[in-house]
Amino acid sequence: MKQQDSARFLTNYEISDILQHIAAVVNSNPQKNDYLNNGETYTAVEGHTIGFIKDHPGCTATEIACEWGKTTSAVSQLLKKLRHRGVVYALRDEKDAKRYALYLTEKGEAVDAAHRAYDSEKYQSMIDLLLEHYSREEMDATFRIMRDWYRLSMEDKMNRRD
Repeated sequence: MKQQDSARFLTNYEISDILQHIAAVVNSNPQKNDYLNNGETYTAVEGHTIGFIKDHPGCTATEIACEWGKTTSAVSQLLKKLRHRGVVYALRDEKDAKRYALYLTEKGEAVDAAHRAYDSEKYQSMIDLLLEHYSREEMDATFRIMRDWYRLSMEDKMNRRD
């Protein structure tokens, strides 16, 4: 692969191409992982959904759907599976009977901690390679921009639905 000339700005197409390549690498591992070494496996989507609930206790299926750009129906099916496995539980909102607040069980907390440790270890070698070429500040700035790109893209997508 030819190194890009860093003295010029990337074109919109080049940016799009980079994002597609990153998505392909990240999504190339559909395997399930046994985070607790108990024979139960979880996909990355399940692991990150559990992580979202950990970070946003009391969130709803709709909020998860908005965060990840999925349909509420797809998220509801995923949550049903996680509830059945004893990882997540839902409490009906006293003020709004249609709203169910989501929380992690003890098992869910354990799966989340193990998944975070797995991802931290999994990505450490790539981070180490990047640190040979970029400062930690440059890397953090890049990932903050990517996070904002995603957030703004999701907001734009939601606004187009209105």
